[in-house]
Order: sequence, then structure tokens, then C-alpha cells
Amino acid sequence: MRSDNWLYDRDDVPCPNCGNACYLKHMGQSFGDNYSEKFWKCACCGWYYIERNPPSPQVTNELILSSPSPLETTTPESYFFFNALPYETALALKPQSNEIDVLLWTKTYIRWSNVFDDYAKRFYLYQRVAHLETTFEKFRQIHDLDEFSQEAFWQIEQKGLNKEWQAFRHERGLEEHDQTYRRVLKFLESHLKDVNQLADANTTSFNEYKELERLFPLLDEIWFNEIVVICDNQEQLMLKYLPYSQYLRTFHWRRIRSALILLNEERCSYCGCKPHGLEGGYRDMHVHHMSYSNRGRERYRDVILLCRSCHKEQHNMTEPSGDDD
Repeated sequence: MRSDNWLYDRDDVPCPNCGNACYLKHMGQSFGDNYSEKFWKCACCGWYYIERNPPSPQVTNELILSSPSPLETTTPESYFFFNALPYETALALKPQSNEIDVLLWTKTYIRWSNVFDDYAKRFYLYQRVAHLETTFEKFRQIHDLDEFSQEAFWQIEQKGLNKEWQAFRHERGLEEHDQTYRRVLKFLESHLKDVNQLADANTTSFNEYKELERLFPLLDEIWFNEIVVICDNQEQLMLKYLPYSQYLRTFHWRRIRSALILLNEERCSYCGCKPHGLEGGYRDMHVHHMSYSNRGRERYRDVILLCRSCHKEQHNMTEPSGDDD
């Protein structure tokens, strides 16, 4: 049955998602200063998309990043980068609620993407500094330098150790990390520029920002489930039956941990505290399993980020058995 907006429904264009020649249901429209948009939904597969005049810019959705096997054991020098959430994915997984229309969901996606960009840049900068600190600590022990500081780097120059330091940076993966870091920042800048052109974000009022932020956990969950967890069925099975102490050192688990720290801006999900400093911050946050049923391919609701104190309370013990559990 056609909708009440049957004059706007279409059956002359195949659905871009499923390809079926079924009619496209008109879901609404909006107008900006320099554009107009119509929102469509395929009556066959439920796919949402926007027809915009003039056409929307192409959003840069994906950055190609090489990743170790999820089963690989991490080291103190391991680091993690994540792709942004594609607009098409967010739109396809929009909650089926009459209270959340396509325009509201699009505005939420734009606002969420801006916040995600800010959190991601801070987290990636922290990773870079932590990797530099770890690398320098090993180098200084070999060459009898001062502890990590600007003065210690001057000692490298004074002692004529520049070539040795560059070779050590390369050996410890720091040069590759720096190159990837710069590439990721460039990608985030390009992606966010495209996202902000999806709609007139400047028309959003302060009160509407509050309403949009209420929906952020929905996009957090979509990003986590669709982007963060990357293992296949066989890898999940192998991860599931690894000894638990070994499991907590895998690339898969440390990637999950890093994703939660990024999303939560390093804040405990229970008490809201945010430990400060390299030693007392990132390394003092724990990831707690709410459910082990999806071990090896955890979903967003299976895990939670906690500080050390709240994690101890969860386990009702003096000290957690590790930095995660």
C-alpha cells in the first residue's frame, strides 16, 4: 500500500541497496539556504537514503589501515587506529522509531562525528606520546641518558647519538607510527569536512544539541559493533578458547580496550572519574566484561570501561587479577 505521500513515492528508480524495482517511500524533506533534501525508504529492504539537490559531496568513509591478526599478542609499543563511521552505515542502522526521523538522525550523526573526531585526535596523540616515552626509556637505559624530558633529547645531540636514535626509532616502529598518525589526522580532517556538508549543521540550536547528545550512545554502539570488532568466525572461535590471561594480551582485546577508552574520553562509566597523566591515566583504566557470551567478538553492551576502584568493587576483591577482566 502506498503512503499518504503517494505523490512523492517513486517506482521508476531501483533501490540503490537491494536493487529491487519496488517503490521508494517518501519519508519527508528539508530545505537549507542552498539546498533541498528528500528522504526515501525502500519498501523492500528498509534502506534509507537522501536525495539532495544539489547532490551531496562524497563522504570519505574509509582509511585503509593494516592490522595484525586478532590473535596476535600485543607489546608495549602496540597502537591502534580506527576508521570513522560511514554515513551510509549509520543511516542503514537507524533505530526504527517514529521519534527519530532521518533528519534528526542525520543531525545526530554530524554532531557525533565532530565529537568523535575530537576524542580520536586526543587518544591518538596520547598513543604517540606513550610510544615515544616507551621507546626513549629503552634507549636511555642503553646510552645512560636522563629520564624522559626535553633535556634528555638534548643529550642525544650532545653525545652524538642522532644516528643511533633514528635507527632505534625505526627498529621500535616509532617512525611507522608517526607516519600513520599523520595520515590518520589528514583522513579525519577530510572526513569531517565532508560530514559537515551533509546538512546545515549551523542551524542546530543549543537545546537541540542536548537532544542530539541523548542519541550518541546509539551511534557509539553502531561504531563499536561495525568498525571495532574485525575478527571472522574462525578467529572468534580460537579467541574464545584461549587461556584468559593470554586472551587479554591479544590484539583483538587490546583493540576493544582502546576503542572504549576513546569513546569514553578515558572516563570511568560508573563514577565518571578521569585519571590524569601517562602513568595514572590510560594505563589505569580497566575493561570489565558484563557478559562473556560473545567472547572473541564482543558487542558494545558486553563490555564497560571502569577505573581501578570501580573494577575492584565489581569483583569484590582487594585487587583485580589484571588490568582487565
